[in-house]
Amino acid sequence: MRDIKRPRGFLTFAQNAKDDYLRMAYALALSLKATQTEPYLAVAVTPGTEVPDHYRQVFDMVIDIPWLDEAKESGWKLENEWKAYHITPYVETIKLDADMLFTTDIADWWPLLGMRDVWGCDMVETYRGEVASSDFYRQCFTANQLPNLYSSFLYFKISDFAQEFFELSEMIFHDWERFFAEFLEPVTRPSYVSTDVAYALAAKILGDCVHPSLVPRFVHMKSRLQHWPDLIAEDEDWMRHAPVTLTDDLILKIGRYRQYLPVHYHLKSFLTDELLARYERHLAS
Repeated sequence: MRDIKRPRGFLTFAQNAKDDYLRMAYALALSLKATQTEPYLAVAVTPGTEVPDHYRQVFDMVIDIPWLDEAKESGWKLENEWKAYHITPYVETIKLDADMLFTTDIADWWPLLGMRDVWGCDMVETYRGEVASSDFYRQCFTANQLPNLYSSFLYFKISDFAQEFFELSEMIFHDWERFFAEFLEPVTRPSYVSTDVAYALAAKILGDCVHPSLVPRFVHMKSRLQHWPDLIAEDEDWMRHAPVTLTDDLILKIGRYRQYLPVHYHLKSFLTDELLARYERHLAS
């Protein structure tokens, strides 16, 4: 299945439903081109997806998701993510969510991540550079003592252990109700297969997947993570409370804070045509 193209690169899934994840993946690829020493993004899509030529020019590779489309009837399109290990064209891969942007080069992260076969991000920050401490969205993790793994940024390399991790993840995705019933207490048990929970459960069973460290980290823009007063945090439209600016030289500010980590903007309206055009102009210059 695998066709190795490069030693290192990024991978994301872009299956469109109500949101245009292919467009988000294009923006992610532009941000990688603008910031990274190794700016290669492979994009996994539903077979038959029409990918515009100007998207293909910045994608390192477009991969048809193999076997059955297990997310065909899903709104969140998570069910194919266990295939990441089997389709990546890289020896070392950082799997990302499509709704992210990179602001600075993370070249010095790769040697550290390469010390492990699988390395899940276990800590995220607010846009102000604080460690996000709320478990509002992660009460299942707290109640069940799951590793605090964020699947939006997951490193793995071609190895026996990574293969075992993704094979176990496949089993969990395919039989998630049984796994969740066996390992998770009922009150906080998800009613659908969450990628974060599936990977965290695999990490708990196997161990050696989440390692305390300053990296990897990213900024997670869900409102409840920002340490805002409850009245503001209840509004999931965080852009109404923290304006976004992007300069012509691609300095990204949220509120008055410049962003240095990868940003998981989460709110799809963040990616305006104007913001996308700034990346396109920068790449063309």
